[in-house]
Amino acid sequence: MKYKKLQNEKDDELATLSDDITKLKRELETRRDEIDKYKRILETRGSIDNISLISDDLDDDRDRLESWVQIPTRNIRRGGWKRQFAVIAKNKLLLYNSEKDQLAAISIDV
Repeated sequence: MKYKKLQNEKDDELATLSDDITKLKRELETRRDEIDKYKRILETRGSIDNISLISDDLDDDRDRLESWVQIPTRNIRRGGWKRQFAVIAKNKLLLYNSEKDQLAAISIDV
């Protein structure tokens, strides 16, 4: 009985740690995308011959779709719904807890 309780505690710890790892991986992916975007902007600004490309990169933010969505918290029938801010950009669906958040709560490749 004592070992079963200890095993359950360790399983809970493992689940928590795996959730944390997943969140950190999503955060890392979001940061990598931001770094790539800024690298492209720096490359285009570095060359004077590509002035039209600079305006294309600045228009890159206009290719984003933003809206509020309702996401089920657990089970659709029993659980409630939570409101999240959704952004679709560069073949990714990013869900934020609020419009002001800098870090995406969920990142999904489309």
